[in-house]
Amino acid sequence: MSFGAAVLDGVRAHQAQLRARQARVRQGRSQSALPRFTNDLTMSGDQGSIPLQSKKPAPPKPGLKVLDPSSIGVTNTYVRGNLHTAPVSADESALTTTDLTVGSDFRVSEDLMIGAAAGGLGNAEAGGATVSAYVTTQPLEKVFVDMSMSYGAHHSRSKWARSATSSISGT
Repeated sequence: MSFGAAVLDGVRAHQAQLRARQARVRQGRSQSALPRFTNDLTMSGDQGSIPLQSKKPAPPKPGLKVLDPSSIGVTNTYVRGNLHTAPVSADESALTTTDLTVGSDFRVSEDLMIGAAAGGLGNAEAGGATVSAYVTTQPLEKVFVDMSMSYGAHHSRSKWARSATSSISGT
């Protein structure tokens, strides 16, 4: 895979992670509360894939007030992606990723959520990062508008590339 193709795959994966998060926000608003922290990180290799999820938090102690995770003024954090290990030689292996994303959402009102995310790309052809800001809003009943803007800087052994993307979608 060439440097340009590797960077393009990384940017596409980051945008797909953002769109998946915005879809989850819409579902969380109408069906169930969003958790304060979501871990959808996995690790894969030649032998298969395993989730890298932390154990479930202990239930709250009786008498303590627990905030609704999707309530106004609450920040929700998430991590998504896949870390892939591949053998380089008999003694070592390499860790690569094209879709690692860490982000946070903040619900401003019932109709507006803003968020920011950072994504990482690291493989044999390219390395770099992408940062994004996004908005999910519901201007009318049953109408959602998702917007995002991203900026990335990626490098190979001999050159750097910068990319800027933006998208607007609605359902």
